[in-house]
Amino acid sequence: MSVSSIEMMRIWMLLFSTALTSMAFGQMEPFLLLEKPGNMNSRERFYVGNEIRWTFHDEKTVNVAVIASLSDSSFTTTDAITIWLHEIDEIHIPKGGGVKKFSAKAFYAIPPMILFSAANNAFNTGRTPLVDEEVWWISGIFAGISALSYLIPDSKKMQMDKRWRLIAIIH
Repeated sequence: MSVSSIEMMRIWMLLFSTALTSMAFGQMEPFLLLEKPGNMNSRERFYVGNEIRWTFHDEKTVNVAVIASLSDSSFTTTDAITIWLHEIDEIHIPKGGGVKKFSAKAFYAIPPMILFSAANNAFNTGRTPLVDEEVWWISGIFAGISALSYLIPDSKKMQMDKRWRLIAIIH
């Protein structure tokens, strides 16, 4: 091996070790951890830039904000409001997501189905009854899906008094 190939090997090893350490330490950004101690499946992380929903002690309004920065005992929102962690009573996690939105909008498909079926039978085929039996069945299914969507909760409430805790993880 010549001197230049040894130097090239050193450079490649330096680049490889730099890339490896940057991957290992690049993921360490601060976050808020909502957890129930002792239960590994009940953890939710809120990073800087994430939206968080909470209520204060003795209040019923749900506050919504985007986290701008974190400290060991508080977080600051993008509106420059500092929220102390010990003042938070509940954290609200949105549930249902797209399933709830889709199923709630299924009800809006019923009138056009009935209207198009009646128009087709009245103007094109001349069949009676005006609305086909299949349209009533499908409309009933869509109405049932819409009704069931109201059973899906909007958010899950994690109360700090009930063994949940909110802590800031800063590396």
